[in-house]
Amino acid sequence: AVSWIVTGGGGSVSPASSTTDASGVATATWTLGDTAHTYMLTAGITGASVTLYATATAGPLAALAKQNPDTITLAPGASTLLTVRAVDKIGNPIAGVAVSWTATGGSLTATSTTTGASGDAQVAFTSDQTTKSYSISAAATGASTVAFTILTQ
Repeated sequence: AVSWIVTGGGGSVSPASSTTDASGVATATWTLGDTAHTYMLTAGITGASVTLYATATAGPLAALAKQNPDTITLAPGASTLLTVRAVDKIGNPIAGVAVSWTATGGSLTATSTTTGASGDAQVAFTSDQTTKSYSISAAATGASTVAFTILTQ
């Protein structure tokens, strides 16, 4: 008899115990959770055990999520850092996503950035010396465009 126990990361295993067949093989179904990280499963018999590891990764890009408020107010000529996070359908962050930035005025430190390990991509926006409203958009292939509004007063 082989006992199966999820020992790290969550998820489930079924059955909790199985018997080896004529070839000495015991099986169970191990279901990982939704979070992208390392999972552990321990298989044990009397006097011995082994731990199995599986690393779940993020799924395909589903959305860009704004990490700043929708609307930001600045003084004319001031700057602010804008951040979006690339996520899969569960909300796991995705690294390596190219994000394109556009603005209706003012200036951006870059027109293209790439998400890091946290799934975040950032750009600094600086308003003109006049009072007005700006729209800054972030876009990535496979996700809807998100927009920020910057107001200067």
